[in-house]
Amino acid sequence: VENMVATAHRRLGLPKRPSHAEGKWARPRVTIVHRLGNRRLANLQFLTLALHDLDMDATVVALECMPLEAQVVLVSNSSTLLGVHGAGMTLGHVTPWDALVIELRSGPCTEEARGIPYQMRKRNKILPAVKAAVLPHKGCPQPWKYNSRLYDVVIDVAAVLDTVQRLDPIAAARRGAARRARRPLSP
Repeated sequence: VENMVATAHRRLGLPKRPSHAEGKWARPRVTIVHRLGNRRLANLQFLTLALHDLDMDATVVALECMPLEAQVVLVSNSSTLLGVHGAGMTLGHVTPWDALVIELRSGPCTEEARGIPYQMRKRNKILPAVKAAVLPHKGCPQPWKYNSRLYDVVIDVAAVLDTVQRLDPIAAARRGAARRARRPLSP
């Protein structure tokens, strides 16, 4: 993966290490990877509307329609990369160093929920599907049993919004600045 990233950066004339997202843009830039074949995002429109309501830029892309160089340019200009578990999420390696990568799952349970650490980078989060939407009558199934390529993904919009507001470097900086502005001045 690192060799592919380095080659793409070299061909595009990009710096070797992605820069930091915080301070680079005025608003959080959320790039949402939406697959065209399987594991599509079932309630994508609700998520994009909610992100726009929070004054965030949301770009929906189908990576399978783009050459690698275009994918690298787009993703490296994101403060958050969000998508369903799979090969496309390896592009998280070309995001700025402080960017957030959110990996969605089609099932209600993740490795992290089972106590298995899964960290690709400092700001990485795995979010399961909404349990009530996919398995309201069952507990957590065996790993990967319901994280199938056959199922589309129901996004837990509230969990995504909370994660982006807390961990996206630009959103978190805005939130911190708003909190500091609300503090009373000491005498």
